[in-house]
Amino acid sequence: LKVYIKSGCNGCGRCASACPEVFALDKSGLGYVHGPLIEETEDAVQLAIQRCGAQVIGIEKAPGGVPDIVWPRSG
Repeated sequence: LKVYIKSGCNGCGRCASACPEVFALDKSGLGYVHGPLIEETEDAVQLAIQRCGAQVIGIEKAPGGVPDIVWPRSG
């Protein structure tokens, strides 16, 4: 599984507050993914998705159902 933040982040910071193990804010104040979605963070990632003010966070399943432990790093 891969966590992503699409363009359109409004910098509210709710993702980083809900799950700092996976989300952070860059120098311009926009959210980015800095850690993997693992079993221990799955509930907090779901909370971040629900709390996202811009609704730009998602989880992408790897083709064929094989876990994809690759995450974007920006900022």
